[in-house]
Formats: sequence, C-alpha cells, structure tokens
Amino acid sequence: MNLKEKLNSSEKLTISDAELAYMLENIGHPDAELRDETIYALFGEAFYQNAFSLEQVTSLYQEVMKRQLLFYHSNQEEMSYELVRSFSSLLLALIVFYDNNDDSIYQGVLDDETRNQIFRDAIKHISQEPNAHGYLKEFGWVHSIAHAAELLLRVVQHSLYPKSLNKDLLEALTNCFIKQKRLFSDAEEKRIGLVLTSMIKHNKLSLKAFEEWLDALKGHYNTLDTLSVSTFRSQENLVNMLNDMNVYLDDENFTSIIKTFRTIYDV
Repeated sequence: MNLKEKLNSSEKLTISDAELAYMLENIGHPDAELRDETIYALFGEAFYQNAFSLEQVTSLYQEVMKRQLLFYHSNQEEMSYELVRSFSSLLLALIVFYDNNDDSIYQGVLDDETRNQIFRDAIKHISQEPNAHGYLKEFGWVHSIAHAAELLLRVVQHSLYPKSLNKDLLEALTNCFIKQKRLFSDAEEKRIGLVLTSMIKHNKLSLKAFEEWLDALKGHYNTLDTLSVSTFRSQENLVNMLNDMNVYLDDENFTSIIKTFRTIYDV
C-alpha cells in the first residue's frame, strides 16, 4: 500500500521507518499533490491518530534540527529550497502543538533544550525568510510567511513559551514587515496577526509593549520616502494586519493604539 492509499484507507494507520524517512526527504517536493495532499496530510493524520512511535517522533525532530531544514539554503531564493523551509515550518508546528497537548501521547516529547531551540529558530526563521510567495500555479501553496507564522503561533501558544523571548519576537516581526517589497497576496498578514492576537488575549504580550513596538515602527516609516512603492506596500501589509487584529480583539484600547499608528498616512 502506497502513502496515498494509506491516507485514504479505513485501516489503522501505520508508518514504517522507511516511509517516515521518505516523507522527510520529500517534505519540500515541488509536486503539490505529493507534498501537500499526501506527505503533509499524512504527517497531520499520523500525529492525530498516534500512528508514530515516540522513537519515530524523536528521530524526526532530531533530523529536522540536525539538517537545519528551517534554514535550508536560506540565503537563496530558489523555489526548491523555499518549499523545504516552508513545509518544515508546518512539520515543526505539528510537533510543537502535540508536545503541548495534554491529551496526546506525544505530550512532552520534546526535550527542554530542543524545545527552546525550536522556539528561538521559529523567531529567527520568520525574520530571515527571504521569500513571501503565497499560491503559485506551478507549485501550489508555497506560503512561506504564512507557514512561518503558523509555527510561531504554536510556539507562543505553548505553555512553556517564555515571555523573555518577546523582544526577539517583535524584532523579528519588524524585520519581516519592513523587508517586504510587495503586498502579501494570500492573507499572510492575517496569519502573523493571529500570533500577536493570541499573545495579547492570553496575557503573554501587554498592550503597552505592543504600543511601544508600533511606535518604533511608526518612527521607522516616518524616516522613509512615503512616495516609494516599497514603503507603501510594507506599511499597507502592517495596516492590513492591524485592521484584522482589531476585529478579533474588539478592544477600545487596542483600537486607539492602531488609530495612532495610522497617522503615518497623514499629509
């Protein structure tokens, strides 16, 4: 039975070590049906059904970390490299989620050192990822920034996420926004906004710290040529994120904060 058949079978799911090695080796395959609809879908289903052994999950995250897949040729924009980074983000997001799930056999599967490294790497990744492709006809859902944000969301939702990382996280999001030269095409800013919304709602980030972050960004944009296309697009991505967050938070104080930020449009 091949992987696709296993995914669609009514039989209890099992994944051999050889199949797991194949799935990891092809995590960024350019064929969207294999990569997205088979391999990633199978990762998700296997975690959900407890089909991996604890030894397999341990081996899996150790390999991801050893190969540095989250930063796979991160200084290059070639699509094959971007896909590996993007879907490694999703895989790590699954691992972090189930590591934090009290109802899962994988709860606590990460050792403390590795977990903390993943937290730091997730922050570093969204700061450094050079591409921001969404959907591409030839490759399907690439979603580099959206998947990086998905990993970051699972990180900040983890019960062991330390607030001491907030400064690095906010700096990483600053870098993510200011380096954009075009508008996000597939709601990437909404996925980033979910990270900040979750942190604010669960008291992991204060509104005061959030306001100070926005003030610094406002200062940055005020030093730039407001007529340049790249500055406009960078600002617009951020404003779109804030508008979306405002709907979720529905908080007068938050609304006041983002209204102040929007004065960057004043003439």
